[in-house]
Amino acid sequence: MDYVLVAVSFAIILAGALLFTNAIEWLGHKLNLGEGAVGSLLAAVGTAMPETLIPIVAIIGGATGSSEVATGAIVGAPFLLGTIAMALVGVSALAYVHKRPQGKHLDVHVATLDRDLMFFMIFFSIALVIGLLDTPKPVDIAAGVIFLCSYGWYVRETIKNGGDVAEGHEMDPLIMDRRGNREGSPPPNFIMITQLLIGLGAMVGGAHLFVEEVVGIAEHLGVSAIVLSLILAPLATELPEKANSFFWVREGKDALALGNITGAMVFQSCIPTVIGLVFAGALSDRFPRAALAGSLLVIALSVLVIGLFAGTPWIVFPALVIWSIGFGMAPPVLQARMLHTASRRMRDIASAYLTTSFNIGIGVGALIVRADGHVLIARRGHPPGCGSWTLPGGKVRKNEKLHDALRREILEETRLSIMVHDLLEVVEIMREGYHYVVLDYLCTPIGGENAQAGDDITAVQWIEPELETMRSLALTSDVLGIVERGLARWAQLSTR
Repeated sequence: MDYVLVAVSFAIILAGALLFTNAIEWLGHKLNLGEGAVGSLLAAVGTAMPETLIPIVAIIGGATGSSEVATGAIVGAPFLLGTIAMALVGVSALAYVHKRPQGKHLDVHVATLDRDLMFFMIFFSIALVIGLLDTPKPVDIAAGVIFLCSYGWYVRETIKNGGDVAEGHEMDPLIMDRRGNREGSPPPNFIMITQLLIGLGAMVGGAHLFVEEVVGIAEHLGVSAIVLSLILAPLATELPEKANSFFWVREGKDALALGNITGAMVFQSCIPTVIGLVFAGALSDRFPRAALAGSLLVIALSVLVIGLFAGTPWIVFPALVIWSIGFGMAPPVLQARMLHTASRRMRDIASAYLTTSFNIGIGVGALIVRADGHVLIARRGHPPGCGSWTLPGGKVRKNEKLHDALRREILEETRLSIMVHDLLEVVEIMREGYHYVVLDYLCTPIGGENAQAGDDITAVQWIEPELETMRSLALTSDVLGIVERGLARWAQLSTR
């Protein structure tokens, strides 16, 4: 099923890219923008959102190891754009050499590419230095202001020197414009913005589904979490830019294709740094309720302004920058708001739940007790804890209820059918680069007690719950505590 969903998610990304590229060209035409500006600003800001959220959530969330995750995401995303995405442009040009008017030659706007790459190298280097040095807060704030003002200057220069404007008769009709006389005529703003948002949503949603399914497959194969977070996640979240570039290169619109890539690199070198240094931290810590409401209001108003003033560049581009800031702030301020709302007793658990929901996943485990009081343990075949004995269980899939996930995992790993009883413990596991919140339940077997190892489990055995026996198997203190509480609860259920 995971492999099917990977294919489905990839198809969603391609469909979204087709809608997005078609709509963004018409938006650029209405704004009287050159192709270089359309690719480096409009397309780049929209498609850079998925990977931009990764370092923002990691830095502002403050979870253990967040700085490493943020650094990996900040370095990994532009690196993949500058290598794999650029290579895809060249390969696509060669693959469609007979269909492209310019053949294998790349017809680009050189001035835009030079400006994008020079701007990226300067500010990306500064961002790395700030990230590596323990700079004072005033320096951070000053740097954030400089980054934001510099990106504003970059937007202005790109609009002024963005190359030739595409003619309406040279463009494909808007896909969602079903009017009879749509050939060569500008589409209505409402339909254009609707298609743009649907395409962007499909690309973002497809990329996240792709990440989730690829991570699931990789974990099943025993791939390290470091590889997942620093290579697979950036690779998947860069799929919108790659898909856009593929379609544009195929049609001979090289300036749009390369502008989308280099513009996204510039955006990633500035906006996440601004939010991390200046905006989200101060607002979410001091005014969590206002910051959450404000970020959602900024997103809504920015979209409304873009739709109402689609033909006015000096209004649309500030609205795009403000929208990107609001969109980037929403996840971290939501986390801060939740932590302020949670009671002191529940704050750690709440933080673990939210961090897991944003980043990796939730697991379930089973203390299975049979009629004679023996409990079932399993030896793991994959990280984390490969080769160690523990309670059987696994990861909850998307849209799967906890009890259903537990019954499925136990059937796959032990060939047993179980009845799920009480929740015994919530355990947070952080080791070997993995971070899980695991809910352990008391369970009893039904329809037979012949356990057999399966899936990612190499061995299972029923043991007497004696302290010496369990210690000889190197069971952790968390597991020992769960067994003790679970047997006490099982004894109460057995006497009813």
